Amino acid sequence: MDPQVEELSNILNQLGLPKNVAKTLAYLRYHEDSLAVDIEFNAGLRQPEVSVAIQYLISKDWIKKKNIKKEGKGRPVRIYRLSKPFQEIIKDIEMEKKDSISKMEMLMENLKKFY
Repeated sequence: MDPQVEELSNILNQLGLPKNVAKTLAYLRYHEDSLAVDIEFNAGLRQPEVSVAIQYLISKDWIKKKNIKKEGKGRPVRIYRLSKPFQEIIKDIEMEKKDSISKMEMLMENLKKFY
């Protein structure tokens, strides 16, 4: 894995993203228009891990897939890319973390009632 991708992946994982999601998102940050097999090979993940990560990232609207029809028969090839600038994804993560911190602070205040 590229050093940049690995560093970003580690930070995303430390922020709470599952390891497979962090690796997939970090890889797509630096490698637009990637096949799942490229992500698997270069991020060191297995096919099911990439599949789960892709579904999670699509549900967050952080990536999108594009089907490209192959010549002849068979399934279309799927290409994945970020659906918005990476800075917006970072803002989404930041907002989620701030919401989580606010909820924890509120719970801690409620807990103090039991002193």
